[in-house]
Amino acid sequence: MQQLLRAFLAVYLAHLLTDFVFQTDRLVEQKRHGKPTAYLVHGVIYYLSTVVVAGFVLRGSLLSVRTHLVVAALTFVHLLIDLAKMLASFCMETPISAAKP
Repeated sequence: MQQLLRAFLAVYLAHLLTDFVFQTDRLVEQKRHGKPTAYLVHGVIYYLSTVVVAGFVLRGSLLSVRTHLVVAALTFVHLLIDLAKMLASFCMETPISAAKP
């Protein structure tokens, strides 16, 4: 149980670092404009920060293939959620009359 809690806290800390410390205003603007490279950069930052934090918190996880697979899956889900949030905010800003039928 303690190992699971430490893993959760490591992923949560990496998420906070990625979204609030390492993500620049420029990167946010590029993501708002739907630039794929911005999502790719954000994903790489998320992946690396999660692997590094997990490596510090969970002994032996830095070299574990399972850790890298789990973090890759979490990165994919994180990017999908970010993309969905951006699309939802874009749809909310577009007036209904301006939307194409």
